Amino acid sequence: MQLPVRDGFITNLKLDSSLFEKRVGIDISAQYDFNVFSCSDGKVLKVFKLSSESMYTVVIKFGNRSFVYSQLDTSRVRPGQYVKEGDVIGLKMVNEKVFYKYMSFAVYEGNKELPAKNFLKYR
Repeated sequence: MQLPVRDGFITNLKLDSSLFEKRVGIDISAQYDFNVFSCSDGKVLKVFKLSSESMYTVVIKFGNRSFVYSQLDTSRVRPGQYVKEGDVIGLKMVNEKVFYKYMSFAVYEGNKELPAKNFLKYR
C-alpha cells in the first residue's frame, strides 16, 4: 500500500499516551496543500463531517479492513464509489488559517484498531 500523501511525512505515530486513549493511527503532514490518495482498492463506505468540525472523514473498506482518512478539507469521493489504490479521495489545505495542518490515517479490522504504519510502503 502506498502512503496516502506523496511527499508527506509522519508527524505523530499516536502510540500509547496517558492523555489520550490508546491509538495506533498516524498523522501525516506536508509543507503545501496536498491530495490524499487511497492506500488500497476498496469501496467507500462513508463520507461525513462531525458536527463539531468542518473536516471530512472518509472510510474505505477492502476485505475485512476499513481504512479511515480524517481531517480532510474536501472529499472527492462519495459513499458506494469504488476506488483503486492511488486514486485521489480528498484534499488537505496547509496555510496559516488552518488549525489542523495534518491528516489522520487509521486501519481497523472489525472494531480493532491495527498499527497503521504496518500497512504503508515508504519510498
